[in-house]
Amino acid sequence: MIPVGPYSCNDPDINIDAWDLPSSWNGYVIPGFEFTIDTDFWSDSENSLTIYQGSTAGPIIASFPIGTVPWLSTWTLTGTYFSPGVMYVIEWCDDIPDGQLPYQLIDNATGNLLAAGTFDNDLAPCYGISFQIGSTAAFSGPDVTNYGNGLGLFSPSTVGPGTYSVTYSWDSGAGCSNTSSQQVLVTNPNNAGWNAPGPLCQTGAAVNLNPFITGTTGGTWSGTGVTGSTFNPAGLSGSIPVTYTVGTGSCIATQT
Repeated sequence: MIPVGPYSCNDPDINIDAWDLPSSWNGYVIPGFEFTIDTDFWSDSENSLTIYQGSTAGPIIASFPIGTVPWLSTWTLTGTYFSPGVMYVIEWCDDIPDGQLPYQLIDNATGNLLAAGTFDNDLAPCYGISFQIGSTAAFSGPDVTNYGNGLGLFSPSTVGPGTYSVTYSWDSGAGCSNTSSQQVLVTNPNNAGWNAPGPLCQTGAAVNLNPFITGTTGGTWSGTGVTGSTFNPAGLSGSIPVTYTVGTGSCIATQT
């Protein structure tokens, strides 16, 4: 579901996707389809297939131009990560209109027949099949972006250090549903460790604190008597809280 971590809170966004396991008629838990067509002897030199979103005027999802369609075979094309509820069109064209080629289109999660018939290219150079996917999928969790098609995004730099549960929920739309959760560890590479100098005398000289850092260098100091990286004990007594901070964004570490 999500690439093996752990991740750093400095890491860029992580793409997450569903991992197919045997759970339905054909083992798919990702919204998509299976298109099968019996090609003829001339298919590799005449036929093409294009998948559009919305209509044949919409964005092209995949294209198989002339020369890429196999000839004289049962060609099976599997499409995954298709958004449920969105209209798609499979367009089959013949550069030289001839032949009758049987086809079928199946929802890959349920096995439901979405369309079937014969492309009669003696009658028309192109045929379009409009269809929608019936299964649904969703990722959820802290700072998880769900795209609704079996894909998502996890942002370790936004969520920050910790252990988080990311869940994938799937529904075939035909009575089969399930969820799967995975623990994701995000670590902080910054270490604000340092050793306090002292004891110091209030009449003593100012002390540079940087040499006392045992963790990640390059941070900032704050507290009473602190200027930059220097602590001046003049006029002070008792235990004085001094804080060292290193890192940015969600990757901040502090020690007082």
